[in-house]
Amino acid sequence: QVINDLRFNFNQQMTFIEYIVDISIKEERPVPKLLDEDQLKGISHDGKLNTPQKAKKMLDLLRTRRFPLLTAEEKGFHKKIAGLDLPKNIRIEHPPFFETVDYRLEINFRTGKELKETVDVLTRTEGLDKIGDSSKEDL
Repeated sequence: QVINDLRFNFNQQMTFIEYIVDISIKEERPVPKLLDEDQLKGISHDGKLNTPQKAKKMLDLLRTRRFPLLTAEEKGFHKKIAGLDLPKNIRIEHPPFFETVDYRLEINFRTGKELKETVDVLTRTEGLDKIGDSSKEDL
């Protein structure tokens, strides 16, 4: 019923089923009991959200519940990056699941001059040396 109500696309359906089954096994609770929780039912009945927003919120909640350490790590990473005050045309991405040590930097620019200015700002940005630092106190 949840899949129909939230009109999940095929990939979302597969993800939803995977998360729900994994959580059911991990928490040793039957799927119907999980789906009957107020928190999950509340998303489906939230009148402030449209259907795609409900679907995203549901999957995000289940993902956080299924992968608590990963989502905490991601939140810490995004908080650290947001605190760097990078130009809007720069994006830094963490490795998927933090399984490798390789991060990705993306710079969007229109001219060589804009690229050079962005790189100059980047080289003066405090805190870049902390990205990838394995110490958890910054997260």
